[in-house]
Amino acid sequence: MSVGDELKEPVYCLDVTNIMVNKEFKEEITKLTGYFSYLISGKLIDVKEKIVKVGGFLFELDTDKIDGDIIEDSYISFECTRVDIF
Repeated sequence: MSVGDELKEPVYCLDVTNIMVNKEFKEEITKLTGYFSYLISGKLIDVKEKIVKVGGFLFELDTDKIDGDIIEDSYISFECTRVDIF
């Protein structure tokens, strides 16, 4: 990628844990103390494909552990050990 390039695919979130509903309706990305770890909060826009929107970015979650009570258009928070683009 170069400066000015546009992402066409979601950013991939690896080793996703601690998925929970975020009742504050926040969209934010916070760097954690782990090497590439992040706490990400955003809107779940596609529960089947596990896509979360944060600002103008889309994130795809590497997990099968989204609880059944979390539905599309819910705001969620989760931790991941790394984000990457392919």
